[in-house]
Amino acid sequence: MGLIYYNQGIYDKADPYLEKVVNLYPFDYDGLILLAWNKLNLQKTREASVLFQKVLMNNPDDKSALEGLKLIK
Repeated sequence: MGLIYYNQGIYDKADPYLEKVVNLYPFDYDGLILLAWNKLNLQKTREASVLFQKVLMNNPDDKSALEGLKLIK
């Protein structure tokens, strides 16, 4: 459901679903990166930055996470 809402641009409705996925699977790449972008779209830059950093801990050269961090700064 979170991905469906995200793709429709309904970020506030996607948020609780994506958070649930990350809480259940804290090292899942897809869940982390999608939640990070969702937080960025919700203008929650601090939370997005933390999530992008978590992605980079698992994959230091991740282009999506690096792009997200660049947009925040």
